[in-house]
Amino acid sequence: MLLFTLTASAGTEAVTADGKAVILNDDGTWVLKPTEAAPVEAVEVSSDCSVLTKTETDRMTGRTTTHMMKALMLSDDGNDGLAIDVLRASNVTIWSTRAFGASACVDDTSKVNILFRDGTRLEMENDISFNCEHDLATFYGGIFGKKSQYEQLSTKEIDMLRVWTHEGFVERTLSAEQATLLRNSFACLSPQVEV
Repeated sequence: MLLFTLTASAGTEAVTADGKAVILNDDGTWVLKPTEAAPVEAVEVSSDCSVLTKTETDRMTGRTTTHMMKALMLSDDGNDGLAIDVLRASNVTIWSTRAFGASACVDDTSKVNILFRDGTRLEMENDISFNCEHDLATFYGGIFGKKSQYEQLSTKEIDMLRVWTHEGFVERTLSAEQATLLRNSFACLSPQVEV
């Protein structure tokens, strides 16, 4: 039930009966229209890497891995949502995501859509194989490259994430504190920085 429509170059804008702004695509799908970015208050989150990260050494191999101090949980009810960890091993940094609330299975072609607070967008591809463990991961640095993507993650704050699974997606909005924490963690775990 649409009350009002406007033609736009990227599709048709419409307002639903309950007042939500949507964009109708030519293929019959629709998405919520992005809202104008509201000013975000500055949030005090440490940029001290010794506070944001921890390093663990495998006693058997002697290899070290540096992680976020604690995985970032994005959940309204403690069950459905996203768990995000960023870690660096050797010269590769890994964005690891577990998505709960859609299919447990994740395709090797699944994607993560990011809307930054400045209105720009980024789409990341899953770099691991099909699994039914809720897991997606994207690799940066070394043979994987993606320097410009990583630069965005370490300098911009994320407003919203949509993580695609085999049958659907899980989407969450980050608080100002969560966005700053994730950005600062990416800056600390850059694949160019040696442990």
